[in-house]
Amino acid sequence: MIDRLADLVSRIFDWALEVVLTILSSVWQFLLQFAREHPSSVVLLVLAFVRMLGTTVQSGTAAVLFTFGRAKKVLQPGFHPLIPLVQTVRHTPVRSVTLDLPRQRVTTCDGLVYDVDTTIVYRVEDAITAVIAIDNIRHGVMTLLPLLVHELIREQTRETLSARKLLDQELTERARQALTRWGLYVETAGLSTIAPTRPTVRLSQLSARVTERVRLWHESGGTGVALVFTTAAQAPQGKPRARYRRQRVTDLADLASAKISVILPRGGQLTVNDEIMIASDSRTFETPRLERDKPYYYTMKVDYIALGLPISESRLVEIRAGRSYVVDFTQPIPDPTEPGSFQTALSPEP
Repeated sequence: MIDRLADLVSRIFDWALEVVLTILSSVWQFLLQFAREHPSSVVLLVLAFVRMLGTTVQSGTAAVLFTFGRAKKVLQPGFHPLIPLVQTVRHTPVRSVTLDLPRQRVTTCDGLVYDVDTTIVYRVEDAITAVIAIDNIRHGVMTLLPLLVHELIREQTRETLSARKLLDQELTERARQALTRWGLYVETAGLSTIAPTRPTVRLSQLSARVTERVRLWHESGGTGVALVFTTAAQAPQGKPRARYRRQRVTDLADLASAKISVILPRGGQLTVNDEIMIASDSRTFETPRLERDKPYYYTMKVDYIALGLPISESRLVEIRAGRSYVVDFTQPIPDPTEPGSFQTALSPEP
């Protein structure tokens, strides 16, 4: 029984082997016939098969060769054959890369806030480290560099921010130290723009405003100077809204506007508190609502040409709420030694 079973298995095996050899022979004959009829196509197919067994490294990039998952060496540009299922490669660019980071808002050590734009230029120096130390180089640089910028700006003041060259050098050095662990070399890094925010501009100009107002205060004899038209105040914090509304109604009842008519020489240019006003030979201005029984002083200046010579004339005028005034630059300036001469420079309309 066993001999018969063994004989049957042997016959089946011989029959299967004969079928396989017949099929292979037919395929081989077909391939030979196809190669004789289409030699160019066969060459392309062979090249494609060989190409599947290797990789091509382009110029400006490097490829790291992995054998059984371990990084072995860096492949230079060109074609390199690979062992299927054993060797793989990962490509990385080695040319210089420029990144412009999104604008970020940073604060200096003296509490001023600035909007900063940053630019960095780097390249891959160690391809193996760059491939295995971080999954995405570009994302890593764009995440790490803003932290370095914040750290650098937090150590600066308003005065030291003007030394842009030293700041760029310091940022470049810090970026090199931070990105070396990823196999990168930073060619340059810098702060392309450092722009103060609006609150920072107001704070930085506050001392200059105070100095100018003190100067005008002394020039006006210490009676008070209004350089900026008054505006409605914001609601105070921590008070009930109804109480604030009642207080605002009471305050507005004590406010009124003033009208100023200015007569200029022909072709004169009028300036009020260092702001150029649009006016021809005459114009009437209406101020915002001012407090009653409180003097406001304005510096008015006119520039014009007379007899071929440039002439500039300035006058300090007093304004009170609820009244109308005329400032006539075509009339001579009154003698300041005479009583009431200051009021004659600005006479109220009937």
